[in-house]
This record gives sequence, structure tokens and C-alpha cells, in this order.
Amino acid sequence: MMIESRAKIVTGFSNIKCYQYPGLDKDSYVIYAVSNISINGVNSTPLDIVRYYVVKQDGKYLIDNSSQSKEISDYLVSLSANTDVAALYKEVKDDEEKCAKEDETFKEFYDRLN
Repeated sequence: MMIESRAKIVTGFSNIKCYQYPGLDKDSYVIYAVSNISINGVNSTPLDIVRYYVVKQDGKYLIDNSSQSKEISDYLVSLSANTDVAALYKEVKDDEEKCAKEDETFKEFYDRLN
């Protein structure tokens, strides 16, 4: 699972900002969480972005990123093309590239991912 894998590497989050967009149903939302992350063995704290699909179930809101229908998947792809969402992803990518230029520990980590 992605969250379990990240937990082995990411040691902290700061400056968390969430952006909410409507989901396909009345009681569903797409949340983009942008934050600085602390990574084990890395000096800088680059930006990171995570997308969550949130649904209301039994009166509670829950993250549902597991088994999404084709309709939801297609909607998420179309939402990624939204100017505001694309700008969030660009901001994160630009920050990663800046950190890679300025911090050798992040560059080594970044190069292993790519």
C-alpha cells in the first residue's frame, strides 16, 4: 500500500494546505493536500502533493482511494487538467527541481525515484 511505503521514508509534514473540489456525488469530494515533507536522510523539505477521494459513508466522511470505478478515474483525470490543479502539480514539480539543485541529499533521493 502506498501509505505504508511512504511511512518508511517520510518522517513529517509541515505547512499543509488542502484544496477541495466536488466529487461525482453530492457527498463526495476530491482533496489535494500540498505540504512540505521531511524525508529520512534528506536535508531539505520539498513540496509534496497527495490526492484523496472522500466519500460519505454511514454518516462519516472517509478516504476512498482503493477501488475506484472507471467513472471516478476518468473524472480525476479530467480534474487534473483543471488550471488550478495543474498549477498545484507544477508548483510541486518546480520545488522538487529547485531542491534537487540546491540539496545533494535530496538530489540523490530524487534520482533514485526517477
